[in-house]
Amino acid sequence: MTRQYRRLLSCPAWPWFVLQTEDLTWNGSFNWTKFKTTIENWKSTKSSEILANPGAPSVCCGFLVSIEESNDLGNLHGLIFNGLDNGGNPIFSDENEDGINCVCEADMTTVGNGLPNSFFGLSQQLTYKNFTMDFFIRGAFGHQLFNLPRLFYESPGRVNEGINAVQTQFFDPNQTEPIRTSSFQVEDANFINFDFITLSYDFDFPKIKWIEHFRFYVTLTNPITLTDYSGSTPEVRLKDPGTNDNGSIEERPLSYVALGIDRRNTYLPMKGWILGGKFRF
Repeated sequence: MTRQYRRLLSCPAWPWFVLQTEDLTWNGSFNWTKFKTTIENWKSTKSSEILANPGAPSVCCGFLVSIEESNDLGNLHGLIFNGLDNGGNPIFSDENEDGINCVCEADMTTVGNGLPNSFFGLSQQLTYKNFTMDFFIRGAFGHQLFNLPRLFYESPGRVNEGINAVQTQFFDPNQTEPIRTSSFQVEDANFINFDFITLSYDFDFPKIKWIEHFRFYVTLTNPITLTDYSGSTPEVRLKDPGTNDNGSIEERPLSYVALGIDRRNTYLPMKGWILGGKFRF
């Protein structure tokens, strides 16, 4: 089995020294990465494959990712959703133009891509007299996620006859039939995240021999995430643990080519704060 990928990668990084005065120091760095990944050779026995099934219950059939030579790595696979008819039933595009809306593999196509086309990171430190503020911001752009919690829990008729169904900004109360895996559950997942912000104050003790210095600090972790994604987190999914039927978690080999799938067992990212101090004797 041979798998080869072609990656076009640009990773400029710009450190800078912004300002320094007697009381103020401001410095930081910025990096930006842009890339594109194309599959050159997949397997000796076949040049394309569809994989990553959503799992049970009710939507066990169909696959979420397509692999094809000379195409992009990370392509998401499904039907094209074109809204609801007057009866609340989903309408899907007739992609192969055979005049038959079969709601099947013949009409499935690429509905997004799980790999971003760019990342960035911004690190800053600002010191004024005895105060110091550090923070790190990063982001990813150009990727989509297959929101499987919406597939399972947002469709009336699939969960408790619509009672307590998930209601994101995409929810349509006129829907009467479950919507199959399609572009309806694929969302842009661009994001900017503040990984941490630390504010500290330094105390000096020139008259105390056994304590030279003390720093008091407060750190916030993941305090702010800017995104339009409706799921638990817009973070890039670079590996897939496989189906988690009925929400369970099973031990199985990870797939590193099934990208961009937000499974039902994805937990919310931790947000927290730390209050601390450092002594120098």
